[in-house]
Amino acid sequence: MFMLTGESPKMLDYHIWPWFERIEMVERLDSGVDILPKDKFPKLNSWVVHMKEYPAVRASMVGTAQLVKFFESMHKKDGIPDYDIGLEE
Repeated sequence: MFMLTGESPKMLDYHIWPWFERIEMVERLDSGVDILPKDKFPKLNSWVVHMKEYPAVRASMVGTAQLVKFFESMHKKDGIPDYDIGLEE
């Protein structure tokens, strides 16, 4: 299994993960954009898939739909982001 720092995730993997977690949101908001084409970045795509399998990552992941909703709330006319998106009622 490919990790940036060895066979299992280390601090570097966990520190850069949030940036990669948001890639799906960017691709969804800007349809037609493929930030990480599988043919050009096979190892990095493999890393993303494997990171999603780790319990610590799964427990802290924010869903793409929630990220999109938050991003859209930042760009409303009033300019006030909805920081409560994703909180249980």
